[in-house]
Amino acid sequence: MRIYEAKNAQSRAHFRAGEVNTPTLTGTGNIAVVLGLSFLAAACSPIQAPLRRARQVTALDAPPVANLNRSCPSVYVPAWDYFPDKVTFDHSTQLKVTYYDHYKIVDFVPSILQKLPLRYVLYQCGTPRPQGFEGATFLEVPLQRAVLNSPVMGSTVEALGVIDRLYGVNDLDQYTVPSIVKAGEGGRIHSLGTRSSSSIELATTIDTDAVFLFYSANPIYNLHPALRRLGVGAVAVGDSFESTPLGRAEWSKFFALLFNEERRANQQFARSTEQYNALASRARQERHKPIVLLGFAWTRDVWTASGGRNHYAKLVEDAGGQYFLADDSHPAANLRMPFEKAVYESEGAPIWFAHNGLSRIPSKAAFLRKMPLFSQLFTMQHGRVFALDSRAGDGEAIPAEDSSLNQPEKMLADFVSVLHPELLPGYQPVFIRELP
Repeated sequence: MRIYEAKNAQSRAHFRAGEVNTPTLTGTGNIAVVLGLSFLAAACSPIQAPLRRARQVTALDAPPVANLNRSCPSVYVPAWDYFPDKVTFDHSTQLKVTYYDHYKIVDFVPSILQKLPLRYVLYQCGTPRPQGFEGATFLEVPLQRAVLNSPVMGSTVEALGVIDRLYGVNDLDQYTVPSIVKAGEGGRIHSLGTRSSSSIELATTIDTDAVFLFYSANPIYNLHPALRRLGVGAVAVGDSFESTPLGRAEWSKFFALLFNEERRANQQFARSTEQYNALASRARQERHKPIVLLGFAWTRDVWTASGGRNHYAKLVEDAGGQYFLADDSHPAANLRMPFEKAVYESEGAPIWFAHNGLSRIPSKAAFLRKMPLFSQLFTMQHGRVFALDSRAGDGEAIPAEDSSLNQPEKMLADFVSVLHPELLPGYQPVFIRELP
């Protein structure tokens, strides 16, 4: 059983932005400390790791006709293809997968840090670990036990039917996915105190095969190198830096690769893509393209928004709108600029999608009483303002954060229903909420 040190957490907004100033584990000298912890100084109770389940074995006398998503083969024959179900990344600008007979290699080249690529060698359990590939992270698939350090894969876990292999999350209060909430209430999935992008902050591990971590644009905030030195399978998730919504959605395929669930991922992605493209083709034909403001000012002086080549900018375009930073060429998820520039660039914009900056704010008037600076925005005074917190409860969980990755067609429909409501009469938004 591995045990990790927990530190104080930052806000979820800064967590997603990759701006949290938290310490990282470095060097092999931490191993003795990490393995020796039995409780948290922060008064969290230690979590005993569940007993390791014995691997199931499927008897084979011929190559498998489907990926073994719950078991290992009884025999290894070098000439056999152990992954008859395969995925390709046709939209992602950061992911590539190459299949071999009993292993698959996933290369992640971050669009914001192309000189720091990551490689994962995923080999079928019951077969030999491949030789070579120095610097790669090796993981035996299908995974038996996983931890999410970010809500972004929440609904993907449920959609792929691997909820029984999720044993820990950063904080159950950040999830709305029914099966995760239910398993958390039953005590099978644990809140492990992980609230930042750069520190796993686990009280104890649950003897996990892999921890899925938010990938930060700033290398000093990424923990996957240190976790790898500790023998933990750290998997970085960089969906925020994709240039299109469908590219972002392909991270659900990436997740499926680690559970040998390629067939199910392909089926779901095909349905989403068909619906997304059909609606986008209609919305893009609209001649009137309203200017759309995105982002929020996390400080009085700095506005943060998606870059002009980020998937959110493309979402606005596909919904028949004009992104207020359309001329920008950055894929950044959080591009910083002076507040005054955001005011200038969004002049005349009738729509503002405020990401999570307006979460649970009841009205524009209530927000302006709290933040009068925003009265300078044309949209606040004369337009319509939307928060991405529809169906949010009293806690911290917001469906747009844990359920939008593998449902790009629903996010697109939300935006279209605002920009061109005539295309979707009677539509009820899934992720967004208008402030009266």
